[in-house]
Amino acid sequence: MSDAAHDHGHDHHGSVAAEPDNVKAGLIFGWGMGMLMAVVASIVLISAYFFQALDAAEAEKVGSRSQIGTDLDDLRAYESDTLNGYKKLEGGKFQIPVDQAMQAVSKEGL
Repeated sequence: MSDAAHDHGHDHHGSVAAEPDNVKAGLIFGWGMGMLMAVVASIVLISAYFFQALDAAEAEKVGSRSQIGTDLDDLRAYESDTLNGYKKLEGGKFQIPVDQAMQAVSKEGL
């Protein structure tokens, strides 16, 4: 067989250099993927920070002492004072015991 029959149109002795457009496209693609990964990592880190801060704020709310108190006796005393006591409110109004208020409403009607 002749050399032409074995050759099939391929150059076995030399290598073909990459075209400049292909090199630039690969470099741009690499930078693009790197930037995408940086953005995704930033989102993950920022989300983790804010979820941790939110959890800490919720724990602080749950762990804080209420204005009424933490004991059931404190709550019952507050309820009793509110429902059965007299108190001057803003705007010249008064708070009266709930039983007295119900009687007044039933006499006067709504």
